[in-house]
Amino acid sequence: MKKGFENMKICLIHTMYYPYYGGGAELTVQQIAEGLAARGHEVVVVSVGKHKETRFHNKVKIYEIELANLYWPFDHFRGKTLLKPFWHLTDAYNPVMARRVGEILDTERPDVVQAHNLAGFSAAVWVTVKRRGLPLRQVLHDYYHLCVRSTMFARGRNCERQCTVCRAYRTPSRRLSGLVDVVVGVSRYVLEAHVSRGLFPNAKQKIIHNGYTMHRAVAPGRLSEKVRFGYIGRLHPTKGLDLLIDAFLALKSPDTELLIAGEGAPEYVAALKQRTQGKAVQFLGHTSRDAFYPAIDVLIVPSIWHEPFGKIVIEGMAWGKPLIASCRGGIPEMVVDQENGFLFEPDDPGALLTAMGAMLAQRDAYPLLSAACIERAKEFSEEKMVEAYEASIWESLAGRIAL
Repeated sequence: MKKGFENMKICLIHTMYYPYYGGGAELTVQQIAEGLAARGHEVVVVSVGKHKETRFHNKVKIYEIELANLYWPFDHFRGKTLLKPFWHLTDAYNPVMARRVGEILDTERPDVVQAHNLAGFSAAVWVTVKRRGLPLRQVLHDYYHLCVRSTMFARGRNCERQCTVCRAYRTPSRRLSGLVDVVVGVSRYVLEAHVSRGLFPNAKQKIIHNGYTMHRAVAPGRLSEKVRFGYIGRLHPTKGLDLLIDAFLALKSPDTELLIAGEGAPEYVAALKQRTQGKAVQFLGHTSRDAFYPAIDVLIVPSIWHEPFGKIVIEGMAWGKPLIASCRGGIPEMVVDQENGFLFEPDDPGALLTAMGAMLAQRDAYPLLSAACIERAKEFSEEKMVEAYEASIWESLAGRIAL
């Protein structure tokens, strides 16, 4: 049967899907699914849940299949720590989940399968897909296929190589990754982190950055008399908040303020507040983007771990907020040093402080930095992201469909 660019049937597999969110990857997968559906493709999403359920949302058919493991990983209960190694062992290769996915594939008969985060499913899904002769694509949003934490970060530092435990748990991922036809990284960094360690040896490689689109007009701004530095996101040590607070307190400028939006572990947040008591630092808690961005002049992204992408960077740029960001993970793929912000090396003592001082010293250049942010953000629009996935998926099918 002749098939065209406009009528593919696409199955996406991802740990969670709307209305459940664990992080930015869930929103990205939803953007991809709904974007492809809006372009006339038939889209099916398979996700993990506590119960079996089938539903529709914005033209996307969603299968939620019950997790076959020891516990639901997002619940907190006594004894979870003792069970965790056995949970990860099951998640290394889970034939029950693979069989359940296979039943859906047999029912839906998609043209192509695109896997995203596979926590809860495991690499066994790859075998299920290839047994049915379907093109298999894997999108890398994190380090799940290298690390049981999906972060490659432990004991306060980035892991330069896999530890013995992660290498053992991820043996199935390493050995089965040769089944993947196309591997997509949401950044060059996260793609190279896998390929350089021997994963996906037979796959065509592709980089498709995540997308973000502003739904309001934003004009370049000017620097306020009292400069307001801002951070928004999860309050966690990997995000570099201690580094940020150290730098802000050392800045000793009476005409600056630091706004911190987001939530985290109560003990950690309390410790941060204790350190900044009596200083020009405000903790805003959960704050909407519409309230946060107009309240700041400069967005700071001080991550000390290798962010696979860092969607908050595009978000800040779209709002016209110049950035000071760490040169970790995929962040330097968005921030052009001294053009739309400043990059700094977190391991270099005083580097963040220097970057903050440089921003204050360039008051006259602020409107140019702001305008450059708005223009740069357009390169990472949601529409461009969906277009890239559509073209790449079609390319995966081109050699298999009779014209």
